[in-house]
Amino acid sequence: DGLAVKFVKNKTDTICIAAITQNKESFLLLEEPTEAVSIHVCSIDGEYIQYVRYITVDICLAAVGQNGLSIRFIPSYPASVSVAAVTQNGLALQYITIQDEALCLIAVSQNGLALQYVTTQTYDICYAAVSNIRDAIEFVLDPTTKAELEVLFPPPPVTP
Repeated sequence: DGLAVKFVKNKTDTICIAAITQNKESFLLLEEPTEAVSIHVCSIDGEYIQYVRYITVDICLAAVGQNGLSIRFIPSYPASVSVAAVTQNGLALQYITIQDEALCLIAVSQNGLALQYVTTQTYDICYAAVSNIRDAIEFVLDPTTKAELEVLFPPPPVTP
């Protein structure tokens, strides 16, 4: 079992990675995991980034590549991490304060319901969201845009 790593005196990256592969919780037993070991655990479970002491961009990318929502555990990050997070899960946009149109388009194209977290809605963002998931129309703020999109994307007919 990977938890036996706590009894190993010379914890090489190979040993630590093997332990984590068997049981990701073995990461919590490591005193000073290397970047490679941290990347490995975050690629298995992105939320483990909350237990990493020294965070690098590569560790962030591994974490959000596995689970975009794990961006909520990262105190600061470059735009590339934001893009990777919303590419994996559009709803990660709720944790991203610096948004631009390109990022929002990626998010709503991945999950139209991410529209509710867009700080500045444009017609293109709303169109992309509603074309992804029609139910996103409820988050369109501009009445004119909403009316246009209701014509382009009518609700499905109700069957008795």
